[in-house]
Amino acid sequence: MSTRDEDKRDQDALDPERQGKLRRSVGERARGISDEDIKRLLERERELEEKARRLPGKFERLIAQVKLLFEVVRAYWKGDYREIPWSTVAMSVVALVYFLSPLDMIADYLPGLGYIDDAFVIGIVIASVKEDLKKYCEHMGYELERFF
Repeated sequence: MSTRDEDKRDQDALDPERQGKLRRSVGERARGISDEDIKRLLERERELEEKARRLPGKFERLIAQVKLLFEVVRAYWKGDYREIPWSTVAMSVVALVYFLSPLDMIADYLPGLGYIDDAFVIGIVIASVKEDLKKYCEHMGYELERFF
């Protein structure tokens, strides 16, 4: 299968209706995030790292973004970085929990397709909180091109 065929298949897997459902779901879930949700997420760091390692190379930026979101949540929780709105933390938690879930809109075990919805959800959150993440990256001395 050519790269063009793979791209078309990937686009079809996440049609506009599914995209809309994911967008609404992220916003709704972010409003309900609690301290307990953050604690549970932070306890899953090893699981997150293992899933990121299993991603194909074409998802290099996604992997960097996932790690950045996790780092921001952890820094906020530990009090190391509080110059970020709660809404950014909450949306990051939602995206990371979705990323960790094996039973999301497109099951992760489907070759070539399983991470498309994960990438879409991470992308929604990154786009929504980009300025806050850029400030964090600048604070940490990170190169922005790695994440955006």
